[in-house]
Amino acid sequence: MMASDCNSTTLKLTSLERILRWNCDAAEMRDWRNQYEKFLLTRFNTLFAQRAEDKCLLDAFNLMPEPLAKDFLCAPGVVSILCRRSEYAEWQGKALAQLLLKVFANDLWLPPRNSRLTFADTNIALDIDSDFTFPDDKFGIAGTVHVEEPALALVLDKIDQAFNLVRAVSPRATETVKTFIDVLAIRNEPPKLAGTALHFYSSTFSGYAGLVRFTNVGAENASVEILADAFVHESIHGLLYAYEAVASPLQSADASDIVMRSPWSGALISLPSYLQACVVWYGLFHFWKLAISTGVAVGRNVVQLSTRARGGFLKRPFSSIPSSIHGHIAPEMSQLLDGLEHHMLMQEF
Repeated sequence: MMASDCNSTTLKLTSLERILRWNCDAAEMRDWRNQYEKFLLTRFNTLFAQRAEDKCLLDAFNLMPEPLAKDFLCAPGVVSILCRRSEYAEWQGKALAQLLLKVFANDLWLPPRNSRLTFADTNIALDIDSDFTFPDDKFGIAGTVHVEEPALALVLDKIDQAFNLVRAVSPRATETVKTFIDVLAIRNEPPKLAGTALHFYSSTFSGYAGLVRFTNVGAENASVEILADAFVHESIHGLLYAYEAVASPLQSADASDIVMRSPWSGALISLPSYLQACVVWYGLFHFWKLAISTGVAVGRNVVQLSTRARGGFLKRPFSSIPSSIHGHIAPEMSQLLDGLEHHMLMQEF
């Protein structure tokens, strides 16, 4: 089922073919964000309306200073409830009430305004020590740990350099990062067996729009260029998750059961991950193409990142999907991916 909870949106998914070439008007990204924030507030009020006994809590929320109320709505644990399409609205309302009570008791981690990243004019909250449990921290097997000093200072400096590289390459990509990343969590994997190297990776999580995790930033493979790539990469995922919340899913409810092979990594991934990957790599190709053409970033790392982004499209990823799978893809998403692939196959680089 690909129905929407909000029918008033003016967001057009197919506009991403143009937006992710990084020459759009910054106001367009803000419109996407404004509609997402409007959705969160509307959804919050709708879920609270299910529980008359929580009216006093709703009144208290409405008296909150706007910045604090916005921080609450954008907190990862709250977003995961608001963006969940479920018939159990009463349960969701009760869960939100419990989280709101924790805020009033100063017992809930929020993206704190006194702990923002030091990047100029951003509003990204830095999570270095919260006890938030990530969706992939199952039973502690894939758990992550906090980064301790003195390594933390070096990690934050490297992240700062990476963001500055994004800003130097493209104001529009920078706007996307600032607009669709609310919380940047910095974590490490626990130490592995002796002789086994840790590798950097970044993550977003379905249902948690705005939450990004950078893991093992201190690893040898985490160059400034790789981190800049991760900023852009994950912000595009955040944009797509926000679109799904406001407008409609990109695929059918059972699409996660369909497994595809990524033409970029060769790994087996679910259909939803595959569809988002096509959009993400399109944006990354144009980001690194811009970096090279302007001379802002040069060198083997940059060329490799651009070549990697283009490589999957040369294998015609979307047009090679079996016809039996197309029924699981939202029509507007199919139209977008047709356009992205066509444009990428015409590129000379």
